[in-house]
Amino acid sequence: MGVDLRVGDAGSSMPGIASSALALECRCSHLDSSSSSNSSSLASLALPRRASRSAAAAPARLRARRLPLSWIASACALVLGGGCAPLPSSLPERGLYRDLDKLVELRESDAWIADRFEIEAALPHAMRSVCEVPSPARARLLDWLSAQIGAQGGPSDRLHAREGSSQRVRRVRRLERIHRLLVRADEAALECPTWLAPDPSFAGREGDEGRFVILAETLGAGALLLGAEGVAVGGGGGGRLLPAFGLGPRLTLALGLELGGTASFIGEVRGAFAGAIPLLLRIHQTSRVLDVELALTAGWVGGALRTPGVRVGLGYGLSTLRVSSFMPYGLIWIGYELRPATTGAAFEQVVWLGTRVGFDWDP
Repeated sequence: MGVDLRVGDAGSSMPGIASSALALECRCSHLDSSSSSNSSSLASLALPRRASRSAAAAPARLRARRLPLSWIASACALVLGGGCAPLPSSLPERGLYRDLDKLVELRESDAWIADRFEIEAALPHAMRSVCEVPSPARARLLDWLSAQIGAQGGPSDRLHAREGSSQRVRRVRRLERIHRLLVRADEAALECPTWLAPDPSFAGREGDEGRFVILAETLGAGALLLGAEGVAVGGGGGGRLLPAFGLGPRLTLALGLELGGTASFIGEVRGAFAGAIPLLLRIHQTSRVLDVELALTAGWVGGALRTPGVRVGLGYGLSTLRVSSFMPYGLIWIGYELRPATTGAAFEQVVWLGTRVGFDWDP
């Protein structure tokens, strides 16, 4: 499977914003000529295509400039490893599919053994989404799943006999399990309570598409500081609150406030209050999340406000199923911060490595 990541502009659907917004488009092409084309246009992440020249021929300075891009591409490929798979075009089908896909994926991570028992165990959680989707939309999703299974060479048992445990076999098997779960849930839909009425605008419970949410997090990290006094070790922690909006089925954009403290050790322990205004783009793929972040940072040193700095960061982690309005998640993150010189403090570079734990609240 080849992945082509490009930049594009798309009209924003956010209320009050009339111009363009960053859109992600992920296009996949199967190299196996026996499989049908599954190329899909999704709300897209963009990276320029690298020139096809040998590393030996490229000047060292060009290779150095490309290195950060290769890191970003690798991180995106990690979270989007299966993320180029097509999604249903209609909102209620897409929302229901993403909910069931995540439910099946999380159950598979704990060793899916027999379909009948796994589906019955997953049914109570699935019904929370299924009951909110009109019956015609559920039927269209079943047809879409059947078409995807056939287009990718299914059924999985026949495909497994030819290819063994390939990525395509695992993908088709996932689609079959989602299909069976939906068939069973559709049969049980007659028992849906009246307070879970079908909603033609249902966008799913496990994502943020088309709605405002709040990301609340605590964070902690170790730090390596490089400054005029040499190399020092340190750390920091705090919390942050980020109002966010779901730009699409796989994208959430957030802007918020972070408050906490930092400490470093250079002969003596030095502590300071710290704050930041982070701008975060979150890329979702089922239960996996990738965060790309840019933050304006500040600190209080000796009772004075330090000249604002800047921090960039990448985070990768997992989310769980939403409980009520809350979807917990946890990430490992790495950051690089520049702190300009100011009165009483020299210029510093800081490398951060730590964790963030929080929840996505859909109020």
